[in-house]
Amino acid sequence: MKRNRGCRNKHPVALNAACLFGDSGPALDPAGPLFEGTNVTVSRGDADFVDVIHTNMGHLDGFQFGLAAPVGDVDFFPNGGSLQPGCFRIGCSHRRAHALMIESITNHGCVFVSRQVTGHGSGHKNVINSRSLREDDVKARGAMGYDSVRAKGRGIQYLETRSEPPFCTNAFFAIETFEVEEMTETLVT
Repeated sequence: MKRNRGCRNKHPVALNAACLFGDSGPALDPAGPLFEGTNVTVSRGDADFVDVIHTNMGHLDGFQFGLAAPVGDVDFFPNGGSLQPGCFRIGCSHRRAHALMIESITNHGCVFVSRQVTGHGSGHKNVINSRSLREDDVKARGAMGYDSVRAKGRGIQYLETRSEPPFCTNAFFAIETFEVEEMTETLVT
């Protein structure tokens, strides 16, 4: 991650992220209720590449705080994007996006491999009748978190995580997923 020299963004909310992350603008479960559909939420174009991790999408009355709509170049919906496994307290699912991003940076032995799904709504419903990750088209696979910009997958992406750290479940699978040489070297060492 690098600093963006110009920090040229449309929205003040995205300005700080672009200054910190350079050409990539990660959005960690951006606020949904009261912000969805407005011009003050994160959106594609706020940085050269916008990746979004949705972990608590829904409505305030259900104590869900995140944006439900796909708004980035790639939108990840781990475990369906709503309630996260192992989360039983208010705010846990919302904070999980931060934990997943941190793990994607610090856990060099695992990549959060995702698969592209079509449509929107319940993430689980979209993959019930889909082929497994192993059978998926490599070009549609993504990598949630730090490696997302280098992976080929775009659009709406689904993946499953564990209920407690380490959350990543794809350690054995990551090497065959990406053609990026430096990522493979990192995973092997």
